[in-house]
Amino acid sequence: MTLERAQKFDLPLESIITPLSNPLDTIDLRNREHQERLKILGKLPQVRIIVIDSLSGAHSGKENDTGEMKNVCQWLADFAQEINKPVLCLHHFNKLNFGNELPSISKIRGSSAIIQYFRSIIGMDCPDPMQSNRKRLSVIKSNLAAFPNLLGFEIADSGHEIIFMSAPDAPRKTSEFDRAVTWLANYLKTEMEQVKIIADAKDAGFKQRTIERAKKALCIESRKGYNYDTRESIWYWSPKNQNRQEEILRSNVGGLGGLDGDNSENLPC
Repeated sequence: MTLERAQKFDLPLESIITPLSNPLDTIDLRNREHQERLKILGKLPQVRIIVIDSLSGAHSGKENDTGEMKNVCQWLADFAQEINKPVLCLHHFNKLNFGNELPSISKIRGSSAIIQYFRSIIGMDCPDPMQSNRKRLSVIKSNLAAFPNLLGFEIADSGHEIIFMSAPDAPRKTSEFDRAVTWLANYLKTEMEQVKIIADAKDAGFKQRTIERAKKALCIESRKGYNYDTRESIWYWSPKNQNRQEEILRSNVGGLGGLDGDNSENLPC
């Protein structure tokens, strides 16, 4: 796999050095001979970065054992300082998908000692399972600089180009209120009787309270009329603010999010 990826990225294979003479042998960061071998290679002038992929597979200890992980990570920190070169370690979170919740230090798998010795930790996740090729990068620990903005990227189909972009978000869930807003905005194009609107909304599966909240979010006006035949008052709903309805419809793609809940009651019209 490493050879295949190196070829796709047009990387000269002679520039990739494996730590042991047999590239298929597994290195153990707790093994003194392996540590010395890494130091020898790390000090070579042509070596500019050391990549440990993955941290949990590069030692024979238990990643939940704080004492063992302190020894491994302390050695890596001393190693990086001694050779004065970056040491990049890949490690995994304790879950695969965070949705709109960003990765954090608390979600890193194993002992907290793993976090302690690293100057910078960059989280990579895929917030939208429907776009698995699009990843999100977020710095979750930084002792060297201020925290930068989130960043998104994907690897092009050709396999040898990385395209950077705005960080992707998880798809928002559509609530009953979101659906009611969309339904009412599409349904009410001219003035209609309130009784008919409520009845049709119930047939569409919406509660009266939800439709009334959607009415307020869309800035729909009420007008009181009078039926001289039945001698009863009649209420009408009128979509006076068509621009508002179009704006809401555009923002409601994938769920309103911020308009849901009590916030919808206080939106300016």
